[in-house]
Amino acid sequence: MTKTVTLHTARSTLYTPNMKDLDLHQPTQMDDVKTMLRKFKKLRREEPHAPSLDITGIDLDDVYDRAGVLAQSEKIKQTMEALEKNLKKAAG
Repeated sequence: MTKTVTLHTARSTLYTPNMKDLDLHQPTQMDDVKTMLRKFKKLRREEPHAPSLDITGIDLDDVYDRAGVLAQSEKIKQTMEALEKNLKKAAG
């Protein structure tokens, strides 16, 4: 499988059948890693000063924040703590 399906339908939050849906366009499929790497290398070769290649000042915590990884892990942690608390109440 070369592509991964990301959404059932890729429509913006402002979608109506009477208007073209160009706002907040999201692709319905995501390229595989090899294709992403090939596109990245091509962009770096053809447009070395492209804004998307400028990652100065970005650290791993920024990436996690933007991806929502920390928020998800914090939510999971809170849920686990609540479950443990309820189990202790039920047992004691």
